[in-house]
Amino acid sequence: MMYPVSSIFFFFFFFFFFFFFFFFRVFFFFFFFFRVFFFFRVFFFFFFFFFFFFLLLYYYYYYYYYSLLLFFLLLFFNFIFISSSFSSSSSFPSSPFTLSSSSSSFPFLFSSSTYSFSFSFSSSSSFASFPPPSFSFTLPPFPSSSYFLRFFFNFFFSVFFVVVFTFCLVFFFIFFLSSSPFSSFVFLLLLLYLLPLLLRLRFLLQFFRRHRRLLRLLFHLLSLLLHLLLVLL
Repeated sequence: MMYPVSSIFFFFFFFFFFFFFFFFRVFFFFFFFFRVFFFFRVFFFFFFFFFFFFLLLYYYYYYYYYSLLLFFLLLFFNFIFISSSFSSSSSFPSSPFTLSSSSSSFPFLFSSSTYSFSFSFSSSSSFASFPPPSFSFTLPPFPSSSYFLRFFFNFFFSVFFVVVFTFCLVFFFIFFLSSSPFSSFVFLLLLLYLLPLLLRLRFLLQFFRRHRRLLRLLFHLLSLLLHLLLVLL
């Protein structure tokens, strides 16, 4: 019996990356306290994710317009939700910069929670002496963690993972409408990679802030169990 080349290529490509991600997840499970592996995990996850996205558009193109409509609707509500969570959050100050002045000639002090910059200019009131002006410039060393970097990366990852979470919800509705066993299997895989994704959402992190490590451990254990079930099935 002859199989088309595209089916054979998809078969090897799918199972190679499935088992590769399985062993990578097992490896990351024992070293998830080290943040250096987070970049590789995100990279492999999105590579795996977009592969199924293009596969979905190829095999289920008649659901394309419905999925786009659902995607934009969910994206709109998710952005409203995460913007409200950011506005109600009290972890970030409303004004990170402070500008102060005094009664001197031309003082200037610019300070924030991360660094400070000061500049002063003074001259004598006697015009006959013409003393040279004095300048002072102080810049303390930068600390290891910057306020802007933390705010940017938290905001970027929160919004970025909300978009991915919306895509996964679209996949859920599309695979739920289809009745093939292959779609059900793919949906289980997407659900498997959706579980660690939920830990990066900001509203869940705010809710489970005190038990973050325990929940991360439970999510990884559940992810490994789902992987083992998929391998056994």
